[in-house]
Amino acid sequence: PSLTEEVKWLVKNSFGGQNLWDLEEIVAIRSVTCKSGARFDADEIMEWLQGKLEFAQLQNIQVLDAGHDAPPLVFAEWVQDFEKLPDEIARRPGQTADLPTLLVYGYYDVEAPPSSLLGLSDPWTLSRRSSWREGDRFCGVGVAQGKATLLMAVQAVEMLLHAAEQYYRPTRVASMPLNVKFLFEG
Repeated sequence: PSLTEEVKWLVKNSFGGQNLWDLEEIVAIRSVTCKSGARFDADEIMEWLQGKLEFAQLQNIQVLDAGHDAPPLVFAEWVQDFEKLPDEIARRPGQTADLPTLLVYGYYDVEAPPSSLLGLSDPWTLSRRSSWREGDRFCGVGVAQGKATLLMAVQAVEMLLHAAEQYYRPTRVASMPLNVKFLFEG
């Protein structure tokens, strides 16, 4: 099967449930920045993010001090290791270690939900709502903000690396045509 077929199969059969589970978990973390400048305790979201980044096979995961009483920054990267590539893809003519680098920036803090929405459902619980006008949609704090977008970027790289591992059996080496660096702030 082609790599594209592998990715389609993985998205359909392996990651769908896990992606929703991850979204449920990250929505439940109360990482609220108050307008008064007060900050949240970042330990829970830091622990969750580190675990997710490790599970996604990212490297060099670091929690960095942002200073000035700001929540920490989270850095992770995936850099192609040419020494581990299988012979059929390693050392193509003209291929060097100087691959393009994609920087993914995101934020994990959210604003407190408006009081007008508090009666509809628990804002810290992922819920699915249907409307004849809008169709199905997921609701929860951070679903349309930074939490969901940073999660989608990590999950996309995770799926690509997993698909590459499956495609290049038996070596099980992940490979992408670029390096990826993540920087998340609160």
